[in-house]
Amino acid sequence: MNRSLPLSLLLVAACATVDDPVPATPLPANYATAGSAAEPASEPIDPDRRWWLALNDPQLEAVVEASLAQNLSIAARRAQILQAEALVDQARAGRFPQVRLNGSVGYSRSVGAFGSITSQTASASIPVSYEVDLFARYARNHQAAEREMEATVEDFRAAQIATSAQVAEAFYDAVFARARVAVLEHQVEVNDQYLELVMLRFREGLVASLDVHQQRQQTLGAKANLELAQGQVVLAEQQLAALLGMPSLDPALAPTGRTDLPELGPAPAPGVPAALLDQRPDVRAARKRIEAADRRVASAIAARLPSIRLNVTPGYTWNRNEFGSDSPIGGGGAQVSSGWTFNAGATLDMPLFDGFATRSQVDVNSAQLQVQIETLQNLVVTALIEVESSLVREKQLRRNVEILESQVEVAQETLEAARERYRSGLSDFLPVLAAIQSSQGAELAVLQAQRDLLSARIQLYRALGGTWPDDIELVPTPSEIREEEQ
Repeated sequence: MNRSLPLSLLLVAACATVDDPVPATPLPANYATAGSAAEPASEPIDPDRRWWLALNDPQLEAVVEASLAQNLSIAARRAQILQAEALVDQARAGRFPQVRLNGSVGYSRSVGAFGSITSQTASASIPVSYEVDLFARYARNHQAAEREMEATVEDFRAAQIATSAQVAEAFYDAVFARARVAVLEHQVEVNDQYLELVMLRFREGLVASLDVHQQRQQTLGAKANLELAQGQVVLAEQQLAALLGMPSLDPALAPTGRTDLPELGPAPAPGVPAALLDQRPDVRAARKRIEAADRRVASAIAARLPSIRLNVTPGYTWNRNEFGSDSPIGGGGAQVSSGWTFNAGATLDMPLFDGFATRSQVDVNSAQLQVQIETLQNLVVTALIEVESSLVREKQLRRNVEILESQVEVAQETLEAARERYRSGLSDFLPVLAAIQSSQGAELAVLQAQRDLLSARIQLYRALGGTWPDDIELVPTPSEIREEEQ
């Protein structure tokens, strides 16, 4: 900011404010991957549904709802809403008259050459002062605090979206861990069956002991993987419990017996990039903070301008003087006086030189405004990249799952053919062993790819802003928070 702005420009700057800021860099008209990101064709986002309902998983719904009520990070965000509301009340105070009640009583006794005098006094007053907000200094501070509170509410919404996505990921990690255990248990059974087949042929003298050792090694490897997978089930459920704010997972929320991941329907349509300005709460919070910082700049400019303070003090005084018998002034008598008082005045304050403190404050607030502007720009760019990345990743993973499922079918057919040739004595055991390893590896790869595809869908919902419903308010008001705490 120019350090030598004339008074007229200071007046304009103090009154001018910005609403609904947008990034300086124009947003693209469409996403680069729009229209080809997911198969089948994407469907529009339903604004009346929470994003996790699109997965049609009642267990997930129960877990997410529990997390939004119990998660400790969300609880901290809720407390920040109360703090922000209190700061709004503080900022609002400057716009009202300041009223106080003063009262005093006194007693004194004096002895002099002309005798003694005893005095009793009492007074009460109600001083009222009010600074005329000529250049909206206090109004801008109040507006800045309101914008900060609105940004805090958006932070709360962002925390809810982030937590719901983290809980969904943790829940499906637990389901995936159980599904992997089920697959590995089946593979151990299959490997045991092949081991029995090889040992039978070895006892009949049809194969060498090498075949037995090879299949035994394959079986032990599958059992070792099973042990590790069972440990992952415990770890995944502990992580889910932590996100739910529990020391251990409630059995009612645990995916006990669950070994299937949900079938994904059409991906949500991403819309246009400009929609992210309204869809994502973190972007909305950044825009509110720009508005707040802008108003702090206007308030700092107004602090450099003249101010007028009005003062009114109505009051009442009472005084009693008692004269001693030795006093020549009304000896032995008393005088009492009382009455109402009233004072009023106005004060003009014009800053001339304060060591450049107010000018520096304008510079500080202007720099903070620039920080918020750059923060918004960075958030929008990051949001665009997140959406683009999620769209591309879902497309690639969906195709990857299809290829891996075809690979599983081919591997099963290969294993059947190798086993028949081995039973017929047309080949040794090595092709069978290779086919077993290929088939079982493909099964695990498909399961992992399905889990990765589900994660990509969750992150796409998160990148798009969570698709929160307008008719279901998940952001508590400060009064609701107080009632819950009581």
